[in-house]
Amino acid sequence: MVVSVLKPGVDDDRFFANADADDLYFIHRGAGKLVSPFGSLKFAQGDYLCVPRGVLHRFELAPGDEQYWLSVECLGTLEIPRGYLNGAGQLKLEAPYCHRDFRVPEFQPPDEEELRICTVKRGNRFHGFESAHSPLDVTGYDGAVYPVAFQIRDFEPRVGQVHLPPSVHTTFQATGAVICSFVPRPLDFHPEAVPCPYPHSSVHIDEVLFYVSDSFESRRGIAAGSLSHHPAGIPHGPHPGAYEASVGKRATDELAVMLDCSSPLRATAFAAQTEDPDYHASFLAG
Repeated sequence: MVVSVLKPGVDDDRFFANADADDLYFIHRGAGKLVSPFGSLKFAQGDYLCVPRGVLHRFELAPGDEQYWLSVECLGTLEIPRGYLNGAGQLKLEAPYCHRDFRVPEFQPPDEEELRICTVKRGNRFHGFESAHSPLDVTGYDGAVYPVAFQIRDFEPRVGQVHLPPSVHTTFQATGAVICSFVPRPLDFHPEAVPCPYPHSSVHIDEVLFYVSDSFESRRGIAAGSLSHHPAGIPHGPHPGAYEASVGKRATDELAVMLDCSSPLRATAFAAQTEDPDYHASFLAG
């Protein structure tokens, strides 16, 4: 998968279809609507926006809003975790969301807008086309592949007497990865529990955390919109003092998106240039 941050500033001037991947966007800041042959899908801050591969679409941005998005390009598949589904493919009652939490495009009559240019990504190359008619000249559709939106605060977290593993926060699964949502919730309720997670080595997993708020139980030195990468095999854990501060706490207001990836992630030259050189110093006590 490809993990990026985006700050779009203008509406798309063409339609786009990613034939290489399912695209997942998390709207950290901003709002707008996704326009496709299936209709218009409004999105706002805190929404996950899922765009299946091959779906022709473009973005219209809400005027005046600063946009800041997390982008996850899933080169395999993006889907609801199979453990949340029964044998008939329906969401189980114990799943952390229900079908009513997912928003779908609002279908509209055929639109004769003037845009005719389409760009298709295939084989990591971009191909341009110009159509004779509007791609939105659609009177209806059938099937089960269309964009959806899901608000992160609609995720219903599990809690326990003692610390539960990060897998309980899984929201979506992709080929070789899971996408998790850390949302405000009660903390461990055993009288001797230490709610703060313990240091650990994810020996098979590269972990990426995108901090939606600047409040995170085990971390300091980050701000809303920060992103951290914890490579497989390298121990990581709470900052000094986080354990002591967590004892007796009954709830957390943290909000974050986490990716656990089974293949190594490699930083692009741009990502390497944006690294905070002082982040390691945030682990020094006091």
